[in-house]
Amino acid sequence: MADLGTNVRYIKGIGEVRANALEKLGIVTLGDLIAYFPRGYEDRTQVRPIRELTAGESVCVRGMVAADLTAYRISGGRTIAKTRVVDDSGAMDLVFFNAQHLGSSLRMGETYVFFGRVEDDLRRKQMINPLFEPALTFVLTLLSVRSY
Repeated sequence: MADLGTNVRYIKGIGEVRANALEKLGIVTLGDLIAYFPRGYEDRTQVRPIRELTAGESVCVRGMVAADLTAYRISGGRTIAKTRVVDDSGAMDLVFFNAQHLGSSLRMGETYVFFGRVEDDLRRKQMINPLFEPALTFVLTLLSVRSY
């Protein structure tokens, strides 16, 4: 059995290449590996109403898609796709770059949970390239996580 001072090279499943990569992060022993924490953490368990969002924060928002995704072509053959999301407290725009294919994923009238960084240009709030999933999938994921 390994103790906390055991070199990571001798842990099953960690070869020379992985051990060298871990060493670059300052992880040499099993104790270092256990005590290592990721650089960042995204809390996607707290869903906030649109009205309470402030610019610069990364949050989850549950909202209904209120408009079809509209794609615009810009210079260089790139596209910008936009839609609007609403909840009981307000509305927010979603902007996607080079993602006109999302038209089949985001359906008007359906509810989704969006995660991203909020921006505010004094007229309205928006998220650029947010991650999203159907609201029902999000709820089922939360229930399975909290049951542990």
